[in-house]
Amino acid sequence: MNLNRKTIDRIGGFASRIFKVAMEMKIIQDTPFKNTLLRNNGAKEGHHKALPDEELDRIKRLIPALNHPRQRLYMGLLVYTGLRREEIMGLRWENIHLQEGYGEVVQVVVYPNKKRAVVKDNPKTEASERIFFIPRPLQQLLTPYCQEMGYIIHGRTKEKPASPSTMERNYKAAFEKLGILGKYDNHDFRATFGTQLKEMGFTSAQVADLLGHADTRMVETVYARTRKQGILKHQKAVETMNAAYACGS
Repeated sequence: MNLNRKTIDRIGGFASRIFKVAMEMKIIQDTPFKNTLLRNNGAKEGHHKALPDEELDRIKRLIPALNHPRQRLYMGLLVYTGLRREEIMGLRWENIHLQEGYGEVVQVVVYPNKKRAVVKDNPKTEASERIFFIPRPLQQLLTPYCQEMGYIIHGRTKEKPASPSTMERNYKAAFEKLGILGKYDNHDFRATFGTQLKEMGFTSAQVADLLGHADTRMVETVYARTRKQGILKHQKAVETMNAAYACGS
């Protein structure tokens, strides 16, 4: 069995909780897990990371200037929605409701061995089949290309998903033009979206719903690390809470 460190840590953390509960229920007297991994500090640095606000702002302002429509559409969907790459590639115009400001994830396009595009009618999990919001800047990016049907990021025809080479070539070209190739990856934008939601006060359950997770575990481990910027946003509220005790107040 080939298990990497992250998988072992995840299984170990789950097993340690089971033994701890069993001890509290007095089913067992001791646990073989001395490190119960109960602390939830989020993913270590180097995993998926949230972009700084100023970098995200810079990228959002540059997206409309991308020359190729596929690149504009892909980056707009990636940055503004928190969708997975395979969800973006599986989006069809029939599932986009621009006037109402939302879209639906009902299928994905995956690339086994990077050899061909495979359409899967069922997304990653049941929770992955969901709606997502389309904010006004994304509406403006999508509107000029709106069709009655067909893939948003299509291949040779609108009824064919983009091939692995087309998908990879376009997103890498967009990343390079935006100055982020090798610095960030597709999932970092998803992590950024989830982190921003948490910093805005969304609960883990609400973030999980918007990101399409079956439960809150991924949110609480991958997106639990609050950015320094996120903490500083609450500085004014803390000052207000303690203002009455300052000298001269």
